[in-house]
Amino acid sequence: MNISISCPFNIVFDVKDYEDIYGSLNFDIHLEDKEVSYEVSFFRNDWISYKDYDLFVYNLKSFKDSELINLDQEIIFSIKDKKINFLAKKFTEENEMYISLEYKGNIDYRYNIIESFSSFPKWW
Repeated sequence: MNISISCPFNIVFDVKDYEDIYGSLNFDIHLEDKEVSYEVSFFRNDWISYKDYDLFVYNLKSFKDSELINLDQEIIFSIKDKKINFLAKKFTEENEMYISLEYKGNIDYRYNIIESFSSFPKWW
C-alpha cells in the first residue's frame, strides 16, 4: 500500500509497518524531482499517528494549511499558502543536516495531493 503523488515532483509514501495499539503507521518516504536542472532525490522513514494523518487529510480537503507530522512532532510535508514543502534530515557521526524542498506558486497540484491522500485505504 502506498500513496503516490506526481506534481510538480514525485513523492511516494510507502507503508512499511503499522501499530494499531498506539495507532500509527510507518512510511518510507521517497521524493524525486527531475524538473530542475539536476535530479534531486531524498528518502526518509517516519512513524505517523492515525490521528495526525486524519487531521492532515481533513485540513487538505478543507483547503486549510496542512502539515503532516511524525511522532516526534517534526513536519515532514506541508501545504501552506501557495507553498508545498518537504523536509528531509540526515544524520552523520559529526552532525545532522536538514534539507527542505519548497515549491512556490501554482497550487493547482493540491487537488492531486488531496486525491492521493484521500484514496489511501485506511483501516482505522
